[in-house]
Amino acid sequence: AAMLDAYFTAAETVWTRFDPVIARAIADEVMLVLPDFPAGLRVADGLRAETLKALKPFGLSAGIGLNAGPLMEGLIGGSSIRSYDIIGDTANTAARLCSAAAPGEILLLDALAETATDMAAFGPVRGVEAKGKRHPLAVRSLEKLFG
Repeated sequence: AAMLDAYFTAAETVWTRFDPVIARAIADEVMLVLPDFPAGLRVADGLRAETLKALKPFGLSAGIGLNAGPLMEGLIGGSSIRSYDIIGDTANTAARLCSAAAPGEILLLDALAETATDMAAFGPVRGVEAKGKRHPLAVRSLEKLFG
């Protein structure tokens, strides 16, 4: 519990500066919906720095998956238990990227990285097998933000 509290506190100090549309803590993950992709890059970079510091005393680290695109949001569930959630391929792909990310890595689709080469430096393209995808995803790591 102490580790999760430290992790979520560190994450919250970052995301609150960017006014997320949605911020949720789910088990040992943070899911954010931000107003635009550049904000997503800045939040991901900040999350990497702060959560690495928070998790280091526990001998842990976390990877980050970043995606952009359309989402469906609303109350989802059965007749007795419903919760507000986000669904769709954009969210699922972000979750798959998060799972595939190495400790301390920010992983995003190559197509997204190509739209932000003026904002950041990215690692080389590699393929990642992802549940629900017929072909490997072409992904890159966020190495450094400019400015």
